[in-house]
Amino acid sequence: MYKLALYKTTTFMSNRKQLLPLLAIVFVGMFAFSCKKSSNKGTTASGVYIVGDIEPYNPGQPMPILWKDGVPTDLSNGKGGNATSIFIYGNDVYVGGTLSDSISYTPVIWKNGTPLIQQLLNPSDVGSVMDVCVQDVNTYACGSIYTPGKGSYYAVYWVNEAIKPLPSGPGNATSIAISGNDVYVGGYLTDTLSSLNSFPVIWKNGNIIFTDTAHGQINSIYINGNDVYAAGSLNTNTTVPVLWKNGIPTILYANGGNANHVFVKNGDVYVSGDAYYAATAKDIAMVWKNGATTTLVGLGYPGIVKASAMLNNDFYSVSNRYDILYTSMILWKNGQESVVDSSYGNVWDIAVK
Repeated sequence: MYKLALYKTTTFMSNRKQLLPLLAIVFVGMFAFSCKKSSNKGTTASGVYIVGDIEPYNPGQPMPILWKDGVPTDLSNGKGGNATSIFIYGNDVYVGGTLSDSISYTPVIWKNGTPLIQQLLNPSDVGSVMDVCVQDVNTYACGSIYTPGKGSYYAVYWVNEAIKPLPSGPGNATSIAISGNDVYVGGYLTDTLSSLNSFPVIWKNGNIIFTDTAHGQINSIYINGNDVYAAGSLNTNTTVPVLWKNGIPTILYANGGNANHVFVKNGDVYVSGDAYYAATAKDIAMVWKNGATTTLVGLGYPGIVKASAMLNNDFYSVSNRYDILYTSMILWKNGQESVVDSSYGNVWDIAVK
């Protein structure tokens, strides 16, 4: 049984969802409408939008990319970086991520392709936007910053580009959702004794309202009425995919894996991620519907589903598929596969409208 603590404010630590922009290649890992990202992550604009990064020139030097209906747009402005999240509001397309050069990493939101630099605490800081959300006239984002000399990353969120540090020590904020006037942020804190030990956390308006004392992390949150859903992982003897509902964890696959994204549609709860199959020693792309595995994304290939979305009766997922020599970026629509881009790279998020 997992020991749960609501409204616990002691210091914790975390590190499994590593900081994408700061490490270049890593795990990164979303809301009834009041900015909680809906299952299609949008409100007006039409099309299938996917964000990620490709490495067309040099391995380990990614460029942030937005694909609309298969057509790529380079967001790098001549730099490197990553595009980790997307949100559509009206006719505007918001993409969260990072711009990088040879010495720094800058947290950024692109609005219709124009970068909006997010505030740092100190000029020498570097940082990353992991998720973005918009409500009314306000733009919200979450992620982490690193201050040279401190030796740790710290979870933060931004409102209209102004930084809001999150309390209780080193960590990372991976997902943000707005409900009415409340700002929910999911992520993890890292153990002060070891950055390899992380603890799942949810903040509400800057205060911790949930943590799990088992090691793990939250990758995605979704608010549905009075219910708070979170997807991520816990690590006991192995790392397992977990769905939390109002702080109560459900292990989705006991043999190993990770849950990257959660949303609710028509009363059904969808979780995207991967499961580890010992027979093949590979992570297999997975989607769970109400806790049961599905065939919505052509299960069975080695890979990881990063995010999913639903529009009308159509179900979409984006996945990184790991082949022998390279990674394929895959879009699934109702189980039909297509390649997002033939370049080497990763997909991280999807929005459809």
